[in-house]
Amino acid sequence: MFLKQSREIRIYLLYLLPIFCFFSINLYFLAETIPQGKITHLALIQPNTKYAKREVQENQDWMTNTIQSVYDIGLETIRYSPKPIDLLVLPESSVPFLGTLNTNGPNSTYSQSFVDITQNLVKLSNAPLVFNELVWDGGSRNSLTLLQPISFTSERRYKQILLPFGEYLPGEKHFPWLRTVFPETSQHIPGNLTEAVKFQTKSGEMVTFSPLICYEILYPELVRKMIKHSPSEFILNLTNDSWFESQTETMQHAGAGRLRSIEQGRPVVRVAVTGLTTAYDLWGREMMGDLQTFQKAIGYLDLPLVSKERKTPYIQFGPSPWRILAVFLIFFVFFRSPRHILTNKMKNEIEI
Repeated sequence: MFLKQSREIRIYLLYLLPIFCFFSINLYFLAETIPQGKITHLALIQPNTKYAKREVQENQDWMTNTIQSVYDIGLETIRYSPKPIDLLVLPESSVPFLGTLNTNGPNSTYSQSFVDITQNLVKLSNAPLVFNELVWDGGSRNSLTLLQPISFTSERRYKQILLPFGEYLPGEKHFPWLRTVFPETSQHIPGNLTEAVKFQTKSGEMVTFSPLICYEILYPELVRKMIKHSPSEFILNLTNDSWFESQTETMQHAGAGRLRSIEQGRPVVRVAVTGLTTAYDLWGREMMGDLQTFQKAIGYLDLPLVSKERKTPYIQFGPSPWRILAVFLIFFVFFRSPRHILTNKMKNEIEI
């Protein structure tokens, strides 16, 4: 604008319009007053379980030590909790390969030891437990499971978006030899869109959350679809970044949770097996800091909830308006030539 002559500044109003819209929306969020809602006390467990290749599945000592280690840190979490726990949370792959769904057949992942430690943690805390398990239900499935106290009934949500070359092999039906190239790849099948998960707090209130497993948090339209289908009061993401052994990947993955909290207008709680375990409020601000990565850690969080009926512009309109604004800006940046500057440049080149 300063390089242009003053009479031509009006041309740039088209540039400023979408920027003004973005700022107006942000000012609305900053000025918005969120009514004080329920608060639930979460205990987040980061057991620092090492990533497990398939050969350790048959290693009795490794599996026994892993189960015992997860149980020990669970006991420590319960023992040192500053207040009664409303929800106890274990991350993805805290105990790999095993499940608590008792199905007959050679492909069953059922483990009585896994059942024992989950039920004992629920008994001692008198609180529901969220954990990740591998179950066989018409096929291998990556599951987020809620185990209720007293009744010890389980409620499961299966992962909907699977990781290519990690949880399934694209094209394996047509090219079976791919299995020899990628032997560590699992053969999971995806789940379907389901209702939000509910649990009861110590004060007797019902709380709902939207369950996400691992990198499902990277898909904003999936999260929007889940919340529109079954509104919730917060988002819970169980994940395992240990395979990457990278602080950079972990921070990028965690950063996606910050974006989802802003888009959906709900707190996001992220529980990772080796970190980063953290939480963001509905404006994307950290609520508890980050637990140190690649070490055992425990986080206690008083989580303020929002109304299930809360809707943000993203929930109402989706990504289309923002994409249109972005294309609008790109169009004017690349297809509006700054003729005054180009004319001066050509003149200077001729003079030289």
